[in-house]
Amino acid sequence: MTEKKMKMTVVVPVRNRAHVVCRTLDSIKNQSWRPIELIIADNGSDDPTPDVVSKWADENNSEDFIIRIVNEPVCGASRARNRGLREVTTEHVMFFDSDDEMEFDHIERICTILGNHPEIDLLHWSLSTRDADGWTSVCQSANPDDLLTEHILHSTLSTARYTVRTEILRQAGAWDESLSTWDDYELGVRLLTMEPPLRVRHLSGAPRVIANLSEDTQTGSSYSCRAEAQTLALEAIGKDLAEDPCHRLILNGKKAVIAANYRNEGSHDLSATILLQTKEDTQKKHNLKLQIIHTFQRLFHKGGSWLTHQLLQPKGNQENG
Repeated sequence: MTEKKMKMTVVVPVRNRAHVVCRTLDSIKNQSWRPIELIIADNGSDDPTPDVVSKWADENNSEDFIIRIVNEPVCGASRARNRGLREVTTEHVMFFDSDDEMEFDHIERICTILGNHPEIDLLHWSLSTRDADGWTSVCQSANPDDLLTEHILHSTLSTARYTVRTEILRQAGAWDESLSTWDDYELGVRLLTMEPPLRVRHLSGAPRVIANLSEDTQTGSSYSCRAEAQTLALEAIGKDLAEDPCHRLILNGKKAVIAANYRNEGSHDLSATILLQTKEDTQKKHNLKLQIIHTFQRLFHKGGSWLTHQLLQPKGNQENG
């Protein structure tokens, strides 16, 4: 570490979260690391959120914990994140959702690694999810040697799971504002397909981020309730992978899993349509594998992404298309 400690910027988009946003902001304020800059991007809230956030900022702003509030009146999490990104002046930036929490030493661990390894472009980590009943589960990286495959199957670079150089994020085009869901999923693919490839490292250790799951999250309480928006995101990801047949095949395996999830929620016609379209977009030699993946996920309600990796991931230098 150099004598001058690096400053980390955290961007938090928020819309109508007056009842929970202070819990998130407190978890950032309570970090053991300083200096921190916190940018809160209000996304057209029409509840007391603006007043709650303004009062909290007045009470907690300080010389080494700088708080700025910006406004993005057009609804959309991507728009709010991009609005916050325009204000960032630090070398690295991280984004955080307005209902999640970070452990007290999260940013210290991040900045220590970045300070000791200044070559890193993107640093990612595991997180815990907590449902409405208080049950938690851990989302870990199972295939660190191929982070792109890992991300396609498990959304490893979800919003709160990494920090990246600010300039790289801008060069990548930041969030696609035409997408209303899975925008972080699509952005992760773009980041991991940049040329030259990013210098990426995984931050090991127990998860220091808790993602709180609720029915009013952006992705919704079920797969099929946002099927149209999800299809747009998957089409965008397909374009991102147009020159990468190996990972496009992995994406089609993921689509077979998603189609099974639609069916398990009762959307049989939607499931059949997605599976048929996916098979038509895949070489015939792989269609039986897609059907096996779909059936496995439909019967057991889990494991489809794991099976996709087993059946469709290229072995060694074997070419898959």
